[in-house]
Amino acid sequence: MLPREYEEEDHDKRAVPRLVGGAMILVGVLVGWTWIPGGIWLVFIGEWRLIVAGVFVMLVAPIAFGLALAIPGLLFAVPGIAALGRDNRALGYPLLFLGSLCDQALLMGWAFVTLRFVASRSGENLLPALLWSPLLALGPWVFMSEKGGDEAVASWLSIAVASLVYFGAAVAYYFVAADWEVIALAFGGGGLVAALMCARMFTRVMREGNPWASQP
Repeated sequence: MLPREYEEEDHDKRAVPRLVGGAMILVGVLVGWTWIPGGIWLVFIGEWRLIVAGVFVMLVAPIAFGLALAIPGLLFAVPGIAALGRDNRALGYPLLFLGSLCDQALLMGWAFVTLRFVASRSGENLLPALLWSPLLALGPWVFMSEKGGDEAVASWLSIAVASLVYFGAAVAYYFVAADWEVIALAFGGGGLVAALMCARMFTRVMREGNPWASQP
């Protein structure tokens, strides 16, 4: 039997892949199990505009978002990593948080705009449009995280939070016609929570190493 301190250390190291694995499953369920029936429904009723929009977004958005995310990465993430490398936590942690906050602002902002766009233009086809809309709102981010491999550890957490907020907002809008101001506040709060989680996760991975890096 391992000493207690080694057991606790091993448990802590397993906590990261378990948390990220759970986030990936959550995203797969919320996104993957909705846009497929929503897309089939839209095709059946002949609503091709959203279908075309979804395909276009999946082709163009990953490139555009990748370029947009490079800006906060250069301004905040790179200096933050360098500061932590010099053991300057007072500078490194705030810089990483600011970089993560910019990332979440883009993710949550896009999700909010997508939800409002779909809701305002779907008319009587609101339900199938809402089912299809996660492909537009979150599909590009899932694609980029899958391509990121081992380096996308924190990304899955932010996408999982965005998925929960998005589906909560969609349900609230469909059933009780929630105000857009309230929905916007929900996305903002979710982005703040995700930024804190991702910054903490990133610093932990830097300190302990990526627990998935050695896995195929």
